[in-house]
Amino acid sequence: MADDDEEALMRAQADLELLTAAYPEEITIHTPLPCTSFPISFTMHLQSTNIASSEAIKDSKSTITMQMKSGYPETTGVEITTFRAIRKKSIELAVQAVKDASLECLANGEESALSCCIAAQQVWDECMQDEADKLVWEEERLKEEEHVRLDLATQDDDIKWISDVEGCGIVHDRKSTFQAFVCSVKDEDMVRRALRKLIDGNNKIQRATHNMYAYRFTEILTNKQQSKGDVDDSDKAKTHILKHDNDDDGEDGAGRRLAQLLATREDDGVLVVVSRWFGGIHLGP
Repeated sequence: MADDDEEALMRAQADLELLTAAYPEEITIHTPLPCTSFPISFTMHLQSTNIASSEAIKDSKSTITMQMKSGYPETTGVEITTFRAIRKKSIELAVQAVKDASLECLANGEESALSCCIAAQQVWDECMQDEADKLVWEEERLKEEEHVRLDLATQDDDIKWISDVEGCGIVHDRKSTFQAFVCSVKDEDMVRRALRKLIDGNNKIQRATHNMYAYRFTEILTNKQQSKGDVDDSDKAKTHILKHDNDDDGEDGAGRRLAQLLATREDDGVLVVVSRWFGGIHLGP
């Protein structure tokens, strides 16, 4: 054996000893020790070492297999032979980190096995931490949505939506589905709260193509006597104001027609919402 090869094997052996000392559970050496010839092959098993990472994202199937060839580490660095992982993007970043570390060590004539594995593990930990953070954020988002849903279900007890009375329910027309909802209202604040409770509290209604509505109610204002500052509860001292409005929600003219219907019926204190799930066939002219 040439002196250069013997020195290279000694340096490779020392590098492997450092590597297995740093990663006793993660490194598998495929070449019998002590090393007597090149190439020398070993595998790094990537697992998250960050305790903040979720157990759900750990696996033992992510590996990078590398080798040292003759001339290591003066003329050749650590080379990757194979790699595998469930998480494609994460393993690609780890592989690139190994290549970068190997080139840097080769430029300095330094052993690179330990540096390559440290770089791979560091990148892998960062990727796993990102996944863990996303899982936590998603869990928090779902909890917040559930809190909002529960809040909507328990608040605004004065609002009662009805969707199953005579003349008010589900209609199917040329593949589109319509559903009507009715609620008693007495002021604009109640209208806003009722719409929020109906739409924000129901995922199906949120997914409707259109949520058209119209409302009509009489607001009664009491006139204060300017001279005495007290209140006269007689009908003569009250002002009746008819308030009404509508919204098409993209269905041209639908809100206006709902408003006309309420006016024709002379309905008072009512909010009507009609939800439409479009079936692919236009019904209008």
